[in-house]
Amino acid sequence: MSIKLSTVDHPYYTDPVLGLELAIPGFEVMIPLGIARGIIYVLVLILPMAMAKLKKWKLVLYLTAILAVVGAIAGFIPLQLWPIALRVTHGLEITADSFFHSLVIVKVLDKFSKEQI
Repeated sequence: MSIKLSTVDHPYYTDPVLGLELAIPGFEVMIPLGIARGIIYVLVLILPMAMAKLKKWKLVLYLTAILAVVGAIAGFIPLQLWPIALRVTHGLEITADSFFHSLVIVKVLDKFSKEQI
């Protein structure tokens, strides 16, 4: 998803004339951040998963909505001065990321629950 949207948002990271002073972090930041984010997502989503009586795909969409609201909407409140194109592309990227995180979490936890029965 990031590759598809990078043509829209890449100039904001590479062109200093645009004035946002954004930087793409290195792998030494991205890898630990991704691991920490995954752990936080699992901890945040365990209770909604346990309480929801939904089929798998509805559960995935429900969890996606939770992560997208927390990650995209709440995260963009202080970024009102960002250009709309940048906010929309990052919002789409975060929503797609939230969907795949939710899908993986549901699949992994479902696999473990079936193995214990």
